[in-house]
Amino acid sequence: MSQNKRTPVLKVAALIAASLVLANAPSAHAKKLLIVTDEPGAKKSLLIKNKIMTMQPFASLSESEFKVEIKQLDKRSPQVECKPRFIKYNDAEIQSLDYYAKQNGITMSEADKAKYRKGYSIDRLVECDKAAIARIGAQFQADQLLFVHNSINQGGSGGDIPIILSGSIPGVGVHEWLHTFGLADEYAYQNPQEATVYCIDRHWVNVAIFNDQPPYRNSDDVRVRHHAQIPWLDSIPKNTKLVTGEKLGTPAPDSIGIFPAITCSQLKNVKAWKSTREETIMQNTYSSYLPKAYWAPILRELGVSEKRVQKLLATAVARPGMAGPM
Repeated sequence: MSQNKRTPVLKVAALIAASLVLANAPSAHAKKLLIVTDEPGAKKSLLIKNKIMTMQPFASLSESEFKVEIKQLDKRSPQVECKPRFIKYNDAEIQSLDYYAKQNGITMSEADKAKYRKGYSIDRLVECDKAAIARIGAQFQADQLLFVHNSINQGGSGGDIPIILSGSIPGVGVHEWLHTFGLADEYAYQNPQEATVYCIDRHWVNVAIFNDQPPYRNSDDVRVRHHAQIPWLDSIPKNTKLVTGEKLGTPAPDSIGIFPAITCSQLKNVKAWKSTREETIMQNTYSSYLPKAYWAPILRELGVSEKRVQKLLATAVARPGMAGPM
């Protein structure tokens, strides 16, 4: 799903104020994800909660470390207004997109430019009143928020407050929530312009975007040359090979290494890399798999102590898995 073109700049004063209240809520409690929904019965929210709490590393956390609660809005609750996202670029932004597109052999037509200049709506990407959601979160002392909007449509977006449509499978909600920890999409962007936006000068927890420079003498050569570009490099066991012949890449299906990612495959001059061969939930929302290479930054963001983080990394098992629609 879309990453909301990353966390947007918060332009609404009320949202800024509400977010400050949320950030300063009392911290003498487990980190809390509050799922707010206007779906009658909150069925999808319950399924999202269940998927999170049965996935590693969340399944190994106690209630004193992390918990998920649900707040269903009713007629007496403050209402949250939602509408399809409206996308519009100014001339400078269009010029920048056009430049990077040409660098990657992509032609942006005049019709494309006119569409971006005029603006257009995307039904699967819904904009909701985040100020209202933030105020609800502050009221219930939430540390993180996810809003499930009642809709027959499928879709979602990440950002400061992830939003999904209740017509989506539960994995979409988890996927969008995980964007708040700095995880990027691992599926291939189908739209060349979208790939241009997300694959240029970006840094993520789980996806490294850079062009390799063979030949490589050995794995130590890789570590020296790309240490600043691969966030999970220090998590790869020292005996894991990082080269195949003289090219970058782990040859064996190790649980963690350096593997080509399809994220930026639309761009012929940009390469992406990830830590595992397995399909994770960031690539396929039916999956329930998060590689251990992603755990540490997520757990630290949740306030888990470093000692506990290291214990979980050493003992808990990250099981690759595909879960059907729920």
